[in-house]
Amino acid sequence: MEKTPVKIYVNTKIEDGSDQEIIEFYTNGEFYIKEQASYLIYFEEHDYGKVKTIVKIQDEEIYIMRSGAVSMKQRFIEDIDTFTHYETQFGQLNLTTNTDKIIRTANTQRVDGFVVVHYSLQVGENQKHLHTLTIQYKEDMQ
Repeated sequence: MEKTPVKIYVNTKIEDGSDQEIIEFYTNGEFYIKEQASYLIYFEEHDYGKVKTIVKIQDEEIYIMRSGAVSMKQRFIEDIDTFTHYETQFGQLNLTTNTDKIIRTANTQRVDGFVVVHYSLQVGENQKHLHTLTIQYKEDMQ
C-alpha cells in the first residue's frame, strides 16, 4: 500500500439559525487506497490536544475516525441517521448525524480531490445545527 503525501484543507461551516461559525485549517497528511476505498490521514490541533483523523471515502459513505485528545467515529450516509459518541477527557456526548448530501470528486491521473458533506448534527437532546464539511486534498509535489 503506497501512501502519497498530500496537502489538506478542511473547512467546516456551522449554521445555527442566523448565527454562522467557520472553522478552517490547512495541514499535511497522507493519501492511500485500500480495498476500493480512499483514505486520508492527518493530525489536528484541538483545544484538548492533538487528534489523529482518518477519513475513509467510499461511494456510499464517508467515515471519519478521530483518536487522541478527542475520540469519535462519525458515519455519513445520505438520508440515514447515524449515531456516535464524542469523547474527551471531560466526558462523552451523544451525537446524531443526518446526512443530506455527499459530493465527492477524485482525479484518477493524480492524487487530487475533495469531499463535501452537508449534514445536520444533534448533540444529545439539543436542537440540530446545520454543517457543511469540505475536505480538499492535493498531492504535495515538494
